Amino acid sequence: VKYNGSGNVVIPKAIDGVVIKKIGDNAFNGLKIDNVVIPDSIVSIGNYAFSNNNLKYLNIPESVLEIGEAAFMNNLLSKIDK
Repeated sequence: VKYNGSGNVVIPKAIDGVVIKKIGDNAFNGLKIDNVVIPDSIVSIGNYAFSNNNLKYLNIPESVLEIGEAAFMNNLLSKIDK
């Protein structure tokens, strides 16, 4: 599923009863996102998944085991929590 919005994003734990475990490559690349909430169901974040946005703060859940190449490149990040 490709997201086409901007601003603040809350990724759900499930869509139509299917648990979301991965954020795919380029899923949110270049969409002018300011804030994202990543659920604790996510285990993998793909390459360039959140690149080229306006993220300033990020909280990565303990469930995330893999973060792809340049997943958060070209943002305004000043703080990352895990």
